[in-house]
Amino acid sequence: QGFNAQIAFWRDEIEKHRPALVINGGWVPAKVVGRLGVPFRTLAGSRYKNLHQWAHNEYFENPAVDAAYRALAGSADVAAEIEAPYDSHLTLRGRSVAASSTLDLVRGLADRLLRHAWWNLRGYEKAKGYYMTDEMRYLVLRWRDRRLLEKRATLRLADLSDRPFVYYPLHMEPEIALQGMSPEYFFQLGCIAAISRDLPAGTLLVVKETLAALGRRPADFYDQIRAFKNVVMIDPLEFGLDVVRQCAAVATITGTGGFEGAVMGKPVISFGRHNQYNFLPHVSLVTDESKLAEHIRDALDEDSDYAARQRDGARFLAAVKASSFDLEGFDVLNAASVEDVVVDRAYTALHESLGARLVAAVS
Repeated sequence: QGFNAQIAFWRDEIEKHRPALVINGGWVPAKVVGRLGVPFRTLAGSRYKNLHQWAHNEYFENPAVDAAYRALAGSADVAAEIEAPYDSHLTLRGRSVAASSTLDLVRGLADRLLRHAWWNLRGYEKAKGYYMTDEMRYLVLRWRDRRLLEKRATLRLADLSDRPFVYYPLHMEPEIALQGMSPEYFFQLGCIAAISRDLPAGTLLVVKETLAALGRRPADFYDQIRAFKNVVMIDPLEFGLDVVRQCAAVATITGTGGFEGAVMGKPVISFGRHNQYNFLPHVSLVTDESKLAEHIRDALDEDSDYAARQRDGARFLAAVKASSFDLEGFDVLNAASVEDVVVDRAYTALHESLGARLVAAVS
């Protein structure tokens, strides 16, 4: 009923005001305006440094990247290198590491207790909508999962120096970056089981947890993964980018590891149908799981042209850069502080994304 009310609201708003453009707004309005033929743009991270782009739909797809890739044919002849994870990932990673410490647990529990006591004392309406016991339980579960992983995910990247492996980075869930961007496929344990089933003998599947997901998994989630004999869990403090550099192939639903692998020329097995890099020759899109073994065999083929994959990856990164704009010092944890030059840059990029006719209509 809630979704029906949202859909009805946005349909009525669009039909009443007939806007020339809708910016951001979330998944439901994006669906509605798409059906009504109104252009839609949403700000999306490009997964490289602090670059962002104007995506065209709720799946964060941007046809400008594909067009730029084709226009750049033959221009990128050297391998691309991603020096470090993108800026917002580093910011959120640092926050997640600090948030799972024992000291932060004590501080967090005290903060929630005092906060709710104040809300109840003042008679705030949100005292009824936020459940103190659930918030405190989450903090305890986050602390617990960090300790569980310290026992169950002790493997380091150096331990895999002589073993071929496929890398699967876990997604946080529920999360718009998983269920929202891949509504057709978001079954992580099923995905891991399928890959484990079809891996050739002697090849490992390496799974790495994302620190942002601590406290959100069922109690036996990690033990279910570790039950597969050819699946291992690596220390979550390892940088995913380093794991991508060493792996034979990346398997992902919508993860950044797939983007990084595609740029570096690593074979990518993509279960998400809306990933920006799916059109690349060295990316295998899984739409029929009965063909997964074939996709894995192609990804692990040692006779494939690695130099060609590197060139295609470098060209893809050049296309992403050409379709993006730099938000420089913009910080996702301090979104209220935005410099004028960044706003101007985003505004210019929006105009370019819309094209001349629509810009005139919006103006």
